[in-house]
Amino acid sequence: MVAQESTPRAQDEDSLSPLEQEVLDEYARLASNLGNVSISYSLSYSIQNNINTIYHITYRYRKDYNRVKSIDAQRLSKSNLG
Repeated sequence: MVAQESTPRAQDEDSLSPLEQEVLDEYARLASNLGNVSISYSLSYSIQNNINTIYHITYRYRKDYNRVKSIDAQRLSKSNLG
């Protein structure tokens, strides 16, 4: 087996320069932002779907309500005539 060196040279090879550390930190920040954007998009898409569903339910309700109202008006006018 080869023993690992514990000399300053070996430690320097494993450590990052300040510029390399800054670049890695920036990549980590960007990756985090991409994750946040992905979550935000998913939530936004879900909210938009819920809004569309509510709109369609409300539209159908209004349509049915107006139809029933019209039928009631017809019945009322027939009963007043007869």
